Amino acid sequence: MNNVEKLSVVDRILENAADQLGDISPLVLDRFHRDHPEAKALFSHHGGSRTTQLENDMVESAVYCLMIWFERPAEIEVMFSNTVPHHELLKIPAELFSSLLETTHNVIEKTIPERDQPSQRVWSELKRTLVELANASSLESLNLAY
Repeated sequence: MNNVEKLSVVDRILENAADQLGDISPLVLDRFHRDHPEAKALFSHHGGSRTTQLENDMVESAVYCLMIWFERPAEIEVMFSNTVPHHELLKIPAELFSSLLETTHNVIEKTIPERDQPSQRVWSELKRTLVELANASSLESLNLAY
């Protein structure tokens, strides 16, 4: 399957998820905060009076990355190469960046029928690739200290 075909699969997955779940932000954030309770304080610290907006923006950004990877991977590579170290400089561990991306992916993944193996494979590839890219973009992986 080429990237154009994979992009079509991803579009279909995202449309189905939107139809089934509506706004996924509350689902993602509930699971993310359950798995990473320390993240709530970080969002509050950096978001101030706009904490909810910041949280929703982060989920929206994760969905955007999932949505366009097969169309514009270089854009996401550049985004991660800047965003992951920026988060780390703000004392937000790279693992939290990767985990929010992974949690967003997992919430959407629940809407893919098990019998739809081609979609399952594309969605798994997308998760693996983006999480690996996010981890590789950390300051530690780049051999930089902060």
